[in-house]
Amino acid sequence: MPHNVTIEMDLALWEVARSAEPYREILLNTPPSELAAVHLAGNLPDFGLDAFLERYGIRSAAEVDIGVPRWAENPALVFTMLANYLRVTDPEQAPDRRFNRAADRAESMLTELARRARREHALRGRLAGFFLRRSRELTGLREAGKFAGLYALRDRRRRLLLIGAELHAKGLVARPDDAMFLELPELRTVVETGADLRDTIVARRTEYERELRRRTAPVLDPPLPVSGSHRHPFLSRGTRNGGGIGAHIRNRGPRGERRPMPGAPTCPFDHRPRRRSTRRLVCHPGSRTGPACRCGNRRRGDRP
Repeated sequence: MPHNVTIEMDLALWEVARSAEPYREILLNTPPSELAAVHLAGNLPDFGLDAFLERYGIRSAAEVDIGVPRWAENPALVFTMLANYLRVTDPEQAPDRRFNRAADRAESMLTELARRARREHALRGRLAGFFLRRSRELTGLREAGKFAGLYALRDRRRRLLLIGAELHAKGLVARPDDAMFLELPELRTVVETGADLRDTIVARRTEYERELRRRTAPVLDPPLPVSGSHRHPFLSRGTRNGGGIGAHIRNRGPRGERRPMPGAPTCPFDHRPRRRSTRRLVCHPGSRTGPACRCGNRRRGDRP
């Protein structure tokens, strides 16, 4: 896809990997975190990585969060991607060749679709070909706006780190990046009054580091109501409010059976269908729509 900044970045990193071939064993056998530390210390040979980070060092995982270090600050992930490129030994699987093949297939399909449209109407075929090609040429620009906004986010992060460095020099925080774990009103309070919020910072950093170790995001299925009018539309009309999110999970009897609790739906069964279905999950008394429900709200013998 033309003009796609992520594809351009991947191709630029592939060129860096080709230049780094003489250092292949070092890059493959050294942990990325150690390589990042050596690079930041200026002790790693330059094989084009400096120019890459000059251009794309503003990026990172979850890059719209200014609390996340940029690749220019911690290039460990870049070294991980670089090692993956160095493991590519089949020339046909090289990123540049794969992108070229994908571009050729896209152009062939555009030509074929325009030809099919011309069978029905000559003008329609010309318009179809024009708009399809225009869409392909311009769709890649969808990431340009976000990429341009990353420069502003980088500058804001730099300012917060400068404030954190000043607070660290005064002994008000343990590390310069502790400023990332304070909300702006809290940070202003520390700057103006010298308030001690180190316990708050430690608690938030501990929680943050714990979440970084999480491999999967916890999901409640089915979703539960929170309070007041914030009910899930697929819950029964008898749903009561309050009781907390975990009520639907902890409502077990002495023998493991489910039992209704405040905050849980009045229907104690799991409403997930046994097979994939796009039908709405409905549990209203006497309803004849939706997958079968065992809660008794539907008359026995009714079928969806």
